[in-house]
Amino acid sequence: MKRILAILLVLAMLPIPATFAQETEPSAEPIAQEAYDAVTADIWQTIESIEETEVVAKRGKAADADSYAAIVDEIIAAVEDSDTFVEGSIRRNGDFFTWETTEGVVCGYSPRLRAKIRANAVEGADPEDYAGVEVTSYVTKGGSASSVNVAVIQPYYGIDNSFTTQYVNEANSIAEATGGTSKAYITTNATIDNIANALETCGVVIFDSHGDTDYYKAGSEDYTSRANTSYICLQSGTGITSADMERVTGTYSEYQHAYYAGSYKGYDVNGTMYYYCVDGTAIANHMDSDAPNSLLWSATCLGMATDGLHAPLREKGVAVAYGYSQSVTFDYDYKWETVFFRELKQGAYVSDAIDKMKTEVGEWDYCEQYQNIASAKRNYCAFPIVVSDEDVYPGKGNVDALQTVCSTWTLKQETPVYTLTAASNDETLGTVSLTGNGVTATPAEGAYVAGYTLTPENAATVTQEGENTFRVENLTADCILTVRFAAKTAAKVTYSVPEGCEKAEDSGYVGDALKLMPPTGTPKADAESYTFVGWTLDKLEDSAAAPAYFTDTFTPTAEKTTLYALYTYEKDSAPYYTTVLRSRECYLLRYTDTDVDAWYHEALDFAVGSGYMGGVAADRFDPEGTLTRAMLATILYRMSGETGGSHPFTDVPANEWYADAVAWAYTAGVVNGTGPTLFSPQEPVTREQTAAMLYRYAAHMGEDTKPQGNLSAFRDAEEISEYAKIPLRWAVGLHILNGKENSTLDPTGTATRAEIAQILLNLSKVIPS
Repeated sequence: MKRILAILLVLAMLPIPATFAQETEPSAEPIAQEAYDAVTADIWQTIESIEETEVVAKRGKAADADSYAAIVDEIIAAVEDSDTFVEGSIRRNGDFFTWETTEGVVCGYSPRLRAKIRANAVEGADPEDYAGVEVTSYVTKGGSASSVNVAVIQPYYGIDNSFTTQYVNEANSIAEATGGTSKAYITTNATIDNIANALETCGVVIFDSHGDTDYYKAGSEDYTSRANTSYICLQSGTGITSADMERVTGTYSEYQHAYYAGSYKGYDVNGTMYYYCVDGTAIANHMDSDAPNSLLWSATCLGMATDGLHAPLREKGVAVAYGYSQSVTFDYDYKWETVFFRELKQGAYVSDAIDKMKTEVGEWDYCEQYQNIASAKRNYCAFPIVVSDEDVYPGKGNVDALQTVCSTWTLKQETPVYTLTAASNDETLGTVSLTGNGVTATPAEGAYVAGYTLTPENAATVTQEGENTFRVENLTADCILTVRFAAKTAAKVTYSVPEGCEKAEDSGYVGDALKLMPPTGTPKADAESYTFVGWTLDKLEDSAAAPAYFTDTFTPTAEKTTLYALYTYEKDSAPYYTTVLRSRECYLLRYTDTDVDAWYHEALDFAVGSGYMGGVAADRFDPEGTLTRAMLATILYRMSGETGGSHPFTDVPANEWYADAVAWAYTAGVVNGTGPTLFSPQEPVTREQTAAMLYRYAAHMGEDTKPQGNLSAFRDAEEISEYAKIPLRWAVGLHILNGKENSTLDPTGTATRAEIAQILLNLSKVIPS
């Protein structure tokens, strides 16, 4: 047998109905206790004696159901010989049988039940010590007796060691949460009428008992395949009528809604255990009014094996019925119960509580041993089942399956109604309105919501939803939410725009976004094709990196702010950004000896505009004149932006305009002398000298000077000095210095001032300044 440690005993006896017609109509009056006593004395004590001799003495108290099934024929013979037996009333269904008695009591014998009842009886227990109705009240919290009360039906507490106080403690906890009353109907007070009353008046009812069906097939643990109904077992037959025991026609056979399953006196006559089995129809027939849309938790075996227990009670107002498809262990039932009611008390739906308990505990009984569903089904593991308006009963034979529960039933919890008041700290700065639990703040012009104060401080949960709305929930006392308004700080924003544009200043408040508009007008500056992109907080001149800027809105953080108009333009095929726009100037117009239509126009504009070259006089540039060695050294000196150095040249006096440039150029390795102590500053610079000085300048500035050009294509390549070959290959390869007509390079020829300006323009494209 697989249920060894903590099995929730399934204690029901399947009745095999008689087929003869009764002589009188079944009575609605309760069967007298004397009738049960007479039947017990007449036959059940005899049955116990046979069991002790033929089973217990030979195999011990742990004998299985098949051991009791082996003596069924002997038991039947004893029943037929008893004085209260109604002749011809025995109906055998496998190893179960039922019979009728002259006392009006229908009895049933189950080998499975008889095998199990001995294992858990408590030695010396006296039912009277445990009988009664334990009541714990929490109604001071404002509970409603018709909807928030809780009841536990516990017929075997104290006389069967399987049953503990866990469900009584749980019922107290639920009642405390709902503000209701907890009732525990123990042993003989767990009568059919008290169960009916509990279902009529309680929002939660817990069946903590044994359960069974009206079918059993020996050797298979099959209690379901031909079962007509499911039962809960009671310790008392009080209130059960002969009408409850009337035979009815089921799907598979005739059966009773209630019957007497016998007794077992245990170790002491005071510890006698009785078994009265009733199904949902029998209980519903004893209810005078409907249940209050309640929850029934059936901690019994086989409660959901059929619809015989839950369906009639659902018709009488039970909203949600929970139970098990097979026999269930206390171990798993207690674990599931703990998680389920924990979640329910926290406000969860039944569906969410079921999901949580399955996640934390498991989806079927003994899941740590039977780890896949096929194995669980094969070994008759119990599956939790829920039936509600949103959860259809899967049907007998389909209950051993995974169920997705949808019920949105929640535990009714009555709480006091507390009052919420909304107030403003200064109505000249803002007003408040209250709708339900929502508070809306409306600041006056120039004011804002600076926070709130709740009085008492911990009387509710306040959630700020946006700047000006609050939600107040979970009130535990009357409370006031005071919204704090404060005056905003005035802010003024001025705009810096280029000449030709206008933009009026804006006024607003610190922390409030201002809408931005572009300046009006067109900039006079025309050095580039400038395009407005937005507003920035700082001046910026010609940056390849885009600064942070604002386009649509700006939120002041100070009382006074200046925003600068930011423009973009294209330079070297890349975007540049600036707030300082420049006008285009034709530098050739300064000089009387230059031609704006000449080939050198762009080169001279670049060289003069960048400050690298100047005229030979205020009104003359001398574009066709030669450039001296001192002049080229000075140009490179200006381009570097560096200072300092010394030289050994005796022909470069310290007071000459080019002295500092030659000192820097010599120290930087850009120039060499024409002798150990001579520089020859006034000699015209040759084209190969120009290439060599530019090459050394590039190396000094950290540029790549790897030679790339091919000089063999020039007719005069053999005229190139040895020192100038690599510099010329570099200059030609990068198109800094180009050849002349007739495929000549003219390395020793002099370079005009206009040619040097073009070479500088070419160099700027390779080495940006």
